[in-house]
Amino acid sequence: MTVYEKERTWKGISLFNFDEDGVAYLIDMEGKILHSWNSDIKDWHYAEIDKQGNLYVIVHDLNLMKLSWDSKIIWEHTMQFHHDLDMDDKGNIYSITHAIMDILE
Repeated sequence: MTVYEKERTWKGISLFNFDEDGVAYLIDMEGKILHSWNSDIKDWHYAEIDKQGNLYVIVHDLNLMKLSWDSKIIWEHTMQFHHDLDMDDKGNIYSITHAIMDILE
């Protein structure tokens, strides 16, 4: 962040990650890191946090994984997920995926 105009911003915290790293940061409005998750698995395409503090990460063209607050992998699902996901109140996860289809003639 280069300019922070406190009176023109919404108060809150943000989740931020770089596409090529295996790290996500929870930051406050002044850029202070409040928490981070990390993994040896790189190329995080998208990250989202749930109400329990678990992090869901789409690894580009590889999988979707769920990390605990302390960055331990809870589960992984191998599939080519797109760059976004959504969760409902019951914990169901929705995402667009890529699929290679064989076309029979």
